[in-house]
Amino acid sequence: MTAIAPADRDRPRRAPAWARRLRSWALPALVLIVLGSVAAPSLGGATGPSTSLGAAYVSAHCNAVGSPTPSALLVQSPQPGKNLAPGGSMGYEMQVEIANWANQTGPVNLTFPTVYFDFPLTNGHNFSITYPAGNLTISAGGWTATTLLARSAIVPGGLNFSVGQTARMDSEKIAIMSSGNYGTVLAKFRWRWTEHEPGATSTYLGLWTAPTTRSHFPVSVPSEFFPAAYVELLSTSGSPATAGTNYTMTVTSRFMPGEWLLTELEFPSGHVVQADNQTWPAGHSVYDAEILMLTWGHELLPGPYLIHLHDECGALLYSRTVTTRFPSTANVTLLIAKGCGPINFGGTHYANNTTISVTPSVTPYVVKARNCHGLTFDGSNLTGGLHLVSLKRVLVSCSGTLEIRYQ
Repeated sequence: MTAIAPADRDRPRRAPAWARRLRSWALPALVLIVLGSVAAPSLGGATGPSTSLGAAYVSAHCNAVGSPTPSALLVQSPQPGKNLAPGGSMGYEMQVEIANWANQTGPVNLTFPTVYFDFPLTNGHNFSITYPAGNLTISAGGWTATTLLARSAIVPGGLNFSVGQTARMDSEKIAIMSSGNYGTVLAKFRWRWTEHEPGATSTYLGLWTAPTTRSHFPVSVPSEFFPAAYVELLSTSGSPATAGTNYTMTVTSRFMPGEWLLTELEFPSGHVVQADNQTWPAGHSVYDAEILMLTWGHELLPGPYLIHLHDECGALLYSRTVTTRFPSTANVTLLIAKGCGPINFGGTHYANNTTISVTPSVTPYVVKARNCHGLTFDGSNLTGGLHLVSLKRVLVSCSGTLEIRYQ
């Protein structure tokens, strides 16, 4: 029983259409990242909405109904009509059925992320109780027993439910996985709440939710679907992660070799700042899925980010929170047209093709260059972890090159 006190809480082949749209959505944005007590802006890095917020790719083996969060749970239910007295218990019953059980040749294993059962309260918070992440083996047809996936918790202070709002079962966009490939296991999910008053001899029960293949995101998504094919996360690069390095999720699966994956780096708000589509090489049971720790705008400020791993149907398999940091130093190579120069970088003059060591910082470096042969300084071309904030200001997150441009 787990209760949470009331609180807010190889060469890639062509990517599926749902993921290709990610690039077309990218647009400049100004996003605030908190650095201790200092709010520092993300200075012009391109961002886009998470693919988990876009329309899912649909192929012959993916779920036929497109959902922004494929194979995940988000099911609403009417709130209890009676407040819970102090000392009473609140909980849920969840059931699963393998709808195509007649097609199975043995037990089916489902892998769940943490599933949250949230009840909005009059104080603006939620009472939450969870079904913990883990595996469930189903060995018979029909709905699982009501007690198998049930949880409840005693609430010493009682609960005042918010009128007009709905309770929800929510896997927070993370997919259910199964021991079969897409299309081989069809699972149905339903739930109801349970409310037991202190000293009472009976328990109030909500109505069972009705499994559906329809999506009404962001309110609800299908609760009858093909789970994602099972992928096991063996290890990650860990946290903190350094700007300019690759973050790695090492995974294994008997279903995924030869298939397509997507890794994403995004702000906690859900906006993607870097993405990499890649193909898991056929014949390899273990694969390192990587993402470059830099935004499309060539910068990465210290702070919290999310790393997501999606399969080719768009299902979010794993989500990890990562704190980023600057490297202790960065090597910056300064380039300028022959016969021109010098370059003033951060108050010091340097000749062409000079590599200097600087300290990455949230404060941009001032870059200046004299006019050359009647030409006017027109900014810089940047690579690596160098980001142009303005015509004469460059943010350094990690090593890169800076080439002076004239017009």
